[in-house]
Amino acid sequence: MFLKGNSVMPRNLGSIRVLEKAGFHREGIARSNVLINGKWEDHQVLAIINPVD
Repeated sequence: MFLKGNSVMPRNLGSIRVLEKAGFHREGIARSNVLINGKWEDHQVLAIINPVD
């Protein structure tokens, strides 16, 4: 099994839509995860599992 994860800012709905169309699903929110311009920002975590036969 192969797991690929990605994270985006929760207000970036376009990126979330693209990832969901590619098969990613929402895993949760990483609170105060990334420091951007001096401010700690939350990130939406998405993941996709690709089982290896």
